[in-house]
Amino acid sequence: MSDTKHTPTPWSFQPYKSEYRGDREGFSIRALDGKVIAAARGSTRTEEEKEANAAFIVRACNAHEKLVSELRVALLRIEELESAANDPHFSIEERW
Repeated sequence: MSDTKHTPTPWSFQPYKSEYRGDREGFSIRALDGKVIAAARGSTRTEEEKEANAAFIVRACNAHEKLVSELRVALLRIEELESAANDPHFSIEERW
């Protein structure tokens, strides 16, 4: 696997129409500097679905780092509880 990093978040999306092919419409996903990262398009998709797809991609990517961080915290808490399960003096009420 490559060590190449993805474009930093947050990302955004906006409608676009291809300058080269007028029949290509959809939503571009962009970095903070405004450069295009990807596009949500497709001739068999409605405009509403293209927009919903672009919004979903942006929302998921922007939330990724926070979700990973929170999952790590949750795993640590689970490990603490598993370790404490064998301790007769452990009280969950005192812990949290």
